[in-house]
Amino acid sequence: MKTVSLIVSILIASAALHAQSTEQRIAYFDKRGNRLSNETGAIAYRTATPSGDIFLIRDYTIAGRLYFEAECSEYTPKLIYHGKMKRYFDNGKVSEEGNYKDGANDGEVTFYYRETGKPKERVEYVDKKTRYKQIFSEDGQEMLVNGRGVITDKDDNGETIYTLLRNYEYFSCYKLNGKDSVFLTLYQEAEYPGGVTQLSQDISSKIKYPKSARKAGIEGTVYVQFIINKSGGMEDIEIIRGIGAECDAEALRVISELKTWKPGIQRGKVMKSRYVLPLKFGLSG
Repeated sequence: MKTVSLIVSILIASAALHAQSTEQRIAYFDKRGNRLSNETGAIAYRTATPSGDIFLIRDYTIAGRLYFEAECSEYTPKLIYHGKMKRYFDNGKVSEEGNYKDGANDGEVTFYYRETGKPKERVEYVDKKTRYKQIFSEDGQEMLVNGRGVITDKDDNGETIYTLLRNYEYFSCYKLNGKDSVFLTLYQEAEYPGGVTQLSQDISSKIKYPKSARKAGIEGTVYVQFIINKSGGMEDIEIIRGIGAECDAEALRVISELKTWKPGIQRGKVMKSRYVLPLKFGLSG
């Protein structure tokens, strides 16, 4: 019996070691989210572990702290979520989790409080709309009744913001100034200095058609995706649809050299937002 137990233990240990060995580093990133070819200058790295037709993708700080993991059907040129997804706070607690199918949300996403690890919001995305199924106080009390309620929060200056929800959606947002109510913008998209016109001019002045691509007759539109952080800087810059290595690299260079944006605002609070820009390479004549 001891011999059998020993053999089983060895097999389990061997299987665990084999599973660990399949996790391979596939990318490094700098502080702006740009991909790097090696660890030099990197603040984070990404690994992939194959499991049938799915890859388990994990992102770590360069020190080895896990802050993101997701089951994906593809991981290049972009991640396509297909299964479970989790994000983590710097204290190791889960900050967000949900399920995805073919890159789209498949059901609810739950957000959590950093310190307690308790649920903060249960959100459902339906037809490009955000429905708040329930919002919880830090001590676990449900704040919505039949999709209605008033939620309090703090802005970056520490002032209290009141948000009214109706039919599971945000309806209005305000803060009190003495006896008066000052209504705030529920959502304001990130804005480039000078607007869309200046953005177009800056891209046009920076972009250069790679000679090798021009000579080979390569043309088309490169789509670049990035996140505008709370400071207005760009991070996680990546190609989501390219036309070739040279043009793709040029598109990444141009986007990374753009000016700092005015970040987006939601419910009176500065927020991160995702943006996609198309850069066209065309041959004339």
